[in-house]
Amino acid sequence: MMKAVFRLVVALGFGIALSGLAWAGNNPVNLDKLAPALREVANAAQMPQALGRLQAEGYVPWLSNELRPAPGQVRWNREGAVQVDVRFATPAALEATQASLRALGASGLLTDPYNTVAEMWLSPASLTQVASLPGVQAITVPHYAVVRREVAYGSNPPYYDTAGSNALGAVAFANATGDIGSGISVGVISDGAQDYQTDVQDGYLPSNVWIDPKDSTYGSSGNEGAAMMQIVYDSAPGVKLGFCGPSTDVQFLSCLGDFESTSFKANIIVDDLGFPGVAMFQNGTFATGVASFAQSNPSVHLVTAAGNDNGAFWEGTFTPMTLATPLTLNGVTYTEANNFGTAATPNPFAEVNLVGSDTDYWILEWADPWESPVGDYDVVVYTSPPTSKSSGTIVACNQGDLIDSTGCSFSTTPGTSPGPNPVQGNEYKNPTTNSELLYIEVLLRGGTSPSSSLKLLTGSANSNEITLKPGSPNGSIYGQSALPQEFTVGAMDVDQVGSSTGMIERYSSTGPVDFEYSSLTSTTPSPTSIPKPDITGVDGVTINPLGSFTSPFFGTSAAAPHIAALMALLLQHAPGTDPESTLDSVSSLPGGAPATGASSIYGAGVPCLAKLTAAGASACNPALTATITVGSSSSSSGSSSSSSGGGGGFGPFVLFLLAGFVLGGGWVGRRRKVIGCSTGGGPGNSTQLSE
Repeated sequence: MMKAVFRLVVALGFGIALSGLAWAGNNPVNLDKLAPALREVANAAQMPQALGRLQAEGYVPWLSNELRPAPGQVRWNREGAVQVDVRFATPAALEATQASLRALGASGLLTDPYNTVAEMWLSPASLTQVASLPGVQAITVPHYAVVRREVAYGSNPPYYDTAGSNALGAVAFANATGDIGSGISVGVISDGAQDYQTDVQDGYLPSNVWIDPKDSTYGSSGNEGAAMMQIVYDSAPGVKLGFCGPSTDVQFLSCLGDFESTSFKANIIVDDLGFPGVAMFQNGTFATGVASFAQSNPSVHLVTAAGNDNGAFWEGTFTPMTLATPLTLNGVTYTEANNFGTAATPNPFAEVNLVGSDTDYWILEWADPWESPVGDYDVVVYTSPPTSKSSGTIVACNQGDLIDSTGCSFSTTPGTSPGPNPVQGNEYKNPTTNSELLYIEVLLRGGTSPSSSLKLLTGSANSNEITLKPGSPNGSIYGQSALPQEFTVGAMDVDQVGSSTGMIERYSSTGPVDFEYSSLTSTTPSPTSIPKPDITGVDGVTINPLGSFTSPFFGTSAAAPHIAALMALLLQHAPGTDPESTLDSVSSLPGGAPATGASSIYGAGVPCLAKLTAAGASACNPALTATITVGSSSSSSGSSSSSSGGGGGFGPFVLFLLAGFVLGGGWVGRRRKVIGCSTGGGPGNSTQLSE
């Protein structure tokens, strides 16, 4: 995650306000243009020593270098400025006010090239002044990125392997054709490449890695981007690699543009970021921006991780059950909750397991039009549920436009709107070292009529396993990963490739994606089922561990760069052709895949690039010990790199398969998760902590 110094612990940027801050006597004008969380910040800024007061009340704590907040939280910098997105009525209005924004102290100004949005850091005192500028429609909090990874922490083998390159047939294809991705530029978007230069020195990355000059934080965040680049370079050591590490959705769109508008000229862009809180029932502004980039740059191939949210997601229809005892909180009375059980055994709670000292976040969305919700659901979370003898223990809640992550107590009656969008989100931190169950209750706000279609997404701030009960077996793909313009990649353990019992990783997000509206501006329901993922890559591969990022590398974050590497090989081999279609044609469902609905789990299946060579499918085997041995390319697109260096088996590095190595304990992380065990299926299988 991106480094930061301040964060506002309980304010979520979905238009939900802080609890515990009293309103001033006279509300400043233009507060209606601010998301409720920012209204409270702006109001507090009118008071003397506002930031000091916030710190004293615990709202702006100092943080360590690694920031893992719940998605959408208000973020502060060292100077006490808050990061915001300012939406304008027209592009001309955005352009005309940039000088005024800077005069009001805006810093880090970045414009969204596809939407009339400018992202910046502002002092709380200037929020209402910016809201009064001509053409300003709204000021909200950015959507912040989370990575889609399952990192196994444990003992690290002292070598680097090509199991993924062999399993997908990259080694056999390169040796047969002489194509190693020469002349192809692959841009990687992830959370950081802090120590990538160490990979360069050790031979695991080339010396000419291009770093986006606008990315000033890559050196202060993690190393997931470096690990992804290693995977691409291992299978396609002739490519030119580039990196950009955005922390917001606006920055992500800027990264896309930078990869194409600069000298880098990306042919392929692969990412592993998710932005919880973006629209899940239709394409919101972010996904629409990505789609616009794809349409404007049809020769650029976009690859994205499907996500690791399977098991931490529920989708269904609001089924009202009458509460045995009406619940009254802060002046609001609820009589109906969603029934997560059955008609015979009703249950008003979804359960989440949370390990000690970890923080769970949740996002609830319903299928009202984005930016025009017609109704409201509220969320109350318990650590012990109410019974006939007890009212239960409430630890967090969302009530209309108010939020509390340390209880549920407000000095005023919460408003009836959750904010500008049909979404509620919050977090709760387990204060103990023991695991505990959270009970999530979704309540209908009386007097409103929201859509009955719901999606509930949960996650761990510390990348531990989150299991939501009940859960949904499909539908947990969202954001840019749901776009047809993206080649969306699920994950299978590399050791299971070729096994008759091979299966998708249980955390790998699956489809189809259920949309309610055809576009961002549509308010008329038009239900659509979008097939996703598109293909399955491999994870559980050994990488050169750097910093806190350890090996093996699990999750769809590891699977996506494998597919990007195969595309690079194909683009060199046959310039101008469609590598996605070629990969689909050489893919097959694993032997253990169910016959019904398999495409919503695996897409086309696991590709075997060796099928295009004389070696055939037998060369797709993770147990093989092989290196890419070509010295020059026979492709018409030009010469390949010299066979001295790192990546796909070059120079003095002898690349072995990780076989029989048993990890001695660990954590698992993503887009966030998991501690579990996975047993590989091939000769090189080992018992590994995956998810």
